[in-house]
Amino acid sequence: HWSIYFLLWWIPAFTYYSLIVRIRNIAEHSVTPGETNLNNTRTTKASFLTRYLLVPHHVNFHLEHHLFTNCPWYNLPKVHEMLKGEPLRDKMCIEKSYFSVLRKATSG
Repeated sequence: HWSIYFLLWWIPAFTYYSLIVRIRNIAEHSVTPGETNLNNTRTTKASFLTRYLLVPHHVNFHLEHHLFTNCPWYNLPKVHEMLKGEPLRDKMCIEKSYFSVLRKATSG
């Protein structure tokens, strides 16, 4: 029946999905300190539940994605770990959670 299709596909597409995309965009590029790939893009740490519901395929490693655009998604956590010891680490924009990013974005 068409109403089931509407309920299970279109309502989430216009509600939940739109919210998720907006939160991810804010976390990836908003309220960052600079103009280079190191500090105009952010990596946001995420719990298992957040990764499952909000950022599948390691989308939360957005900074690493910008630094190494040809890196497959499944290697982004490895890249993040490799960069921990690098001198660039202190210049990178890394946030502890999506909640903390949203708090920064709404605090003015």
